[in-house]
Amino acid sequence: MMNCKYKLNLTIAEIEIVNDIRLKSKVLKERQKAGAIYFRATNKDLETTSKNVGITKNAIVIHIKKFLEKGIDYITENNYKGNTSELDKYENVILTDFKKTPPNTIGEAIKRIEKLTGLKRSWTAVKRWLKKRAFLTKKQRAFQKEQTKKNKKNS
Repeated sequence: MMNCKYKLNLTIAEIEIVNDIRLKSKVLKERQKAGAIYFRATNKDLETTSKNVGITKNAIVIHIKKFLEKGIDYITENNYKGNTSELDKYENVILTDFKKTPPNTIGEAIKRIEKLTGLKRSWTAVKRWLKKRAFLTKKQRAFQKEQTKKNKKNS
């Protein structure tokens, strides 16, 4: 049986804040951290806490240790940076060129990006990269306008 040497001495107000995060957060990791801290603060053993929160006992001990070091802000702390595209290095060059003369299609965008940067990317990768930057090709803008007109007529 694993034992947790870290003791949580939280006030009632702190327990309520942690419980509020546990119940209302939309981020799974935050709910898990808050759950681990809440159940341990309300004197539940590691086994019960692990079952209630759905994480391992070791993860619970880690969350408690970090909570004691960093405080309540640890629960909502998010260190995930995500993947970055090599195209990000050339973002200004690409978008400046595309704003001067927008590509008609994603295929055209692929060719122009390769010409500008020397990087060859798939159709999906280029579409996703442009979408993150709220950039639409001429065809996409035309389709969007057409849909807007249809919606206005139907209203």
